[in-house]
Amino acid sequence: MNAKLQISFFAPDGADAAVARRAIGLGKYGPMPRVFAFQRSDHIQCGQMPYQRLAMLKEGVLGRFGALIKGLLILRQRAHEISETDVFYCRNLDLLLLGAIARHLYAKDAQLVYEVLDIHPLTLRSGMLGAVFRGLERVLLRRVDLLVLSSRRFHCDYFAKKQRFDGKWYLLENKVPRFDFLRDANARRGSKISIGYVGKFRCATSLELLERLAREYSDQIELVLAGHANAPLKKRLEKLCNLANVKHLGPYRYPEGLVDIYPRIDLNWGLDIDGGENAQMLMPNRIYEGGLFGVPVLALRGTETADYAAKNNLGWVLDRPDWPSLENFIETITPAALADKSSAIRRMPRGAFMEEDAHECLLQEIASRRADNISIECAPQRG
Repeated sequence: MNAKLQISFFAPDGADAAVARRAIGLGKYGPMPRVFAFQRSDHIQCGQMPYQRLAMLKEGVLGRFGALIKGLLILRQRAHEISETDVFYCRNLDLLLLGAIARHLYAKDAQLVYEVLDIHPLTLRSGMLGAVFRGLERVLLRRVDLLVLSSRRFHCDYFAKKQRFDGKWYLLENKVPRFDFLRDANARRGSKISIGYVGKFRCATSLELLERLAREYSDQIELVLAGHANAPLKKRLEKLCNLANVKHLGPYRYPEGLVDIYPRIDLNWGLDIDGGENAQMLMPNRIYEGGLFGVPVLALRGTETADYAAKNNLGWVLDRPDWPSLENFIETITPAALADKSSAIRRMPRGAFMEEDAHECLLQEIASRRADNISIECAPQRG
């Protein structure tokens, strides 16, 4: 039997370009997923796709709980549509709970897929609250048909070690979606070393270090920022952007907008200092984005990002997340070293950083686990 999977994609932020990217990937070999997503009031991103809004997502446990209740009411109104679902594809723990309830109520034979790009902060807490959320996740994991992870370390350091998960899992790296651009025409070498911080700005310590760097090395360093800050960091970002040697390009369309960002950058800021255990395990989009454009990365020792960068010779590793370590690096790095590293990265195959058949393989993995032998169309739809 050759049929197409109908996917209901439950996402934490409908305006996030990463959500649109995943939805497009999942719909590449069949019908576009139905996207059910929360909305964040502080997040407006270019190129968002249509989605069914569940509720405004607010910070804090009570705010999230209220959003989940409102989301369930919306799903009840769309029950007929949801009953046609073959796969509930749920990103993050909140949405996994919503997806598990929706499957139980409206589509008992559907598969439940749990995608993790970040470990939920509440499950990493110590004390009673952390134990409760880890317990909730373990209960839901027993109902999951496939766990999709963006980093191998999420599996070995968290799901296998802490959650005792021994089920099926799939590695889906945060590589850049395939699109056409001129890779070899992008080299930029100005009079100053240009350091880029791209994506979500959620690390206050990174912004502090970059601000000090911009102030104390104003004649040698310029900063290029592209993306948006979490609400608590907006004022700090505004203060940083007031400096003469700082350029903030704002939100951007993904992936096409990367062409207007990375050619301006000599060094890719890959540090997430305030993220705790999650930051040690994750693999951020920017390491693949920078690699695709030949931009070396600066990462923090002890993280998966640093291990990956060292293994693949993609940049440099900072020993400690403090000013003396950063200052020592800046004093020793040279434009020639940056250019040599960039040239070596550019010689690597695009497939190291750009998606090839990852979504097709994922969908085949999902389809192969269905009892009714449903399979995907392996030729991409056109038009």
